[in-house]
Amino acid sequence: MALAKEIMGGGLSAATAQAIGGGVQTGLTATGSAITDALQLTASNVQMGTVAASTGVLLPNGVIGDEVLIYNGGANALSVYPPTSGQSINSGSAGAAFSVAATKTATFKKITSTLWIALLGA
Repeated sequence: MALAKEIMGGGLSAATAQAIGGGVQTGLTATGSAITDALQLTASNVQMGTVAASTGVLLPNGVIGDEVLIYNGGANALSVYPPTSGQSINSGSAGAAFSVAATKTATFKKITSTLWIALLGA
């Protein structure tokens, strides 16, 4: 991934460069305890600020190749749900959450119409 200033050096506008790099959401509060009421994410770069026990987020419903980077800055594990109950993360059941521990980062990449893979940071 290139920095916006590097992309702009190639002649693209600042807005286009930022769109290529993805949107950012910071200081979010996880909500809900299931795929039906988790906080809906709308950006590809996310920093969670508050994570109460058993709360989570819902990945955006993207296209194959989309990636979402999530940093859990909360005090509890974050449940990350696929965008629909027909999708799964890694080898989890359809609609099941993937857990991201407090102070950890995970990248989620959509590789088929029903499967996301998660890469968990140390």
